[in-house]
Amino acid sequence: MTSNLAYTIFYNKLDNLTVKGNPAIKGSPLGVLTFNTQISKPFYGEISNSSFRVTANSNFGPIPYIIEGKFNSLDNSQTNVSFDVVKTFGHTWFKAFIGLLIILAIVMSIVQPVSYFESLFAVIVMLSMSLLGMWLLNQMKKSFIKKFCRILELVDN
Repeated sequence: MTSNLAYTIFYNKLDNLTVKGNPAIKGSPLGVLTFNTQISKPFYGEISNSSFRVTANSNFGPIPYIIEGKFNSLDNSQTNVSFDVVKTFGHTWFKAFIGLLIILAIVMSIVQPVSYFESLFAVIVMLSMSLLGMWLLNQMKKSFIKKFCRILELVDN
């Protein structure tokens, strides 16, 4: 992708909009331990002269994705940017939590037998929660990428 910002402007903008810290922790359930008051900055992560690792800067709604990438000067008015979106431990934790709920429902139905209708209802609810959770994760990812590209004026080559 290409940014319509010159290299130094791109770097300074990304640096000024990023709270410094480990993005892998921020995108996990441990993210609340990285509570910060600089909530007006949209990114949380690590920036160097040619690479970055950022996630969303949110104290209570962590995004379980990190955008990792590299950037270099294309010419005096543009910057070449390449990045990948990487899942964090928070992504695995979210899916494991849904799995634990399903296992808990199965164990409870074994311990205290329930009717077929109640079992079917519980399975439908758990499947719905799983599908909704996976859909929400996907929407968070799309929204985060869109915001990242909009703020840093990134366009496809």
